[in-house]
Amino acid sequence: MSQEALSHRAGLAPSFLSQIENGKRSPTITTLAALAGALNVEVVEFFAKQKQE
Repeated sequence: MSQEALSHRAGLAPSFLSQIENGKRSPTITTLAALAGALNVEVVEFFAKQKQE
């Protein structure tokens, strides 16, 4: 999914999402919830460790 599509689905400005990705801004819990909803995942999945293969 493109950054633009994700920002639209989450109701965020593309520039704000870019700032989060680049570590220039920190998302609030509300923003994390909006992103999780747009991605159809739970917020906790943003913090889960990835399995080593």
